[in-house]
Amino acid sequence: CMKKVVNIFLSVFGGIFILLGVIAIYNTVFWNVEHIIWFSNIMLILIGYGLLARNSLLISSCVNIIAIPNTFWTLDFFYYLIFGKGLFGLIDYFFEPGWLLINKIVSIQHVTIIPLAIISLYFLKVKRKDSWKLSLILTSIIFFMTRLFTSPEGNINCVYKSCLQIGFPEAVYPFVWFAITFLMIFTTNFILTNLKFLRFKKNKNLAFKNFHNN
Repeated sequence: CMKKVVNIFLSVFGGIFILLGVIAIYNTVFWNVEHIIWFSNIMLILIGYGLLARNSLLISSCVNIIAIPNTFWTLDFFYYLIFGKGLFGLIDYFFEPGWLLINKIVSIQHVTIIPLAIISLYFLKVKRKDSWKLSLILTSIIFFMTRLFTSPEGNINCVYKSCLQIGFPEAVYPFVWFAITFLMIFTTNFILTNLKFLRFKKNKNLAFKNFHNN
């Protein structure tokens, strides 16, 4: 019975994340096609697929990438709700007049996706400590795609300047971006692999053994 509940949970939220990702990408076609490449849109679909495929490596790799940025977004969001202004300037767009409800529904995933991914990893378990490798590959690909296909004015994925309004010389900023991104990835990966309730232990949790094949 519990196994069925877990399967339903993973399948439902996997489908929801993919649907939200597709909606987000569809909306950008009519608004600004450059926004397709935002990490949040891509990670929604990848984590959704990871849930459907029961692939803990893909899920943990994506969590490594977005856990810390989403934490800043969430803090900024609740700070704005309480004090009427943003703390980091990350979510001001969310409260702009004319921002469509469907866009707000998609954006609110910044608050929910990491907790739901962690719950999923509790059932699937983190079976490898080197998910950071896939995280580095994904971030590198997305960085160069963003630089090639987007303009500095949009500052998609903060690849042209800091989204936290911290000034860095333009010539060195790409190195700063990679250094900060890699630090966030390694920090999150260290935390995930050292949380005992997420670790995969051979011959334990037999009720969920069918999940431990990724």
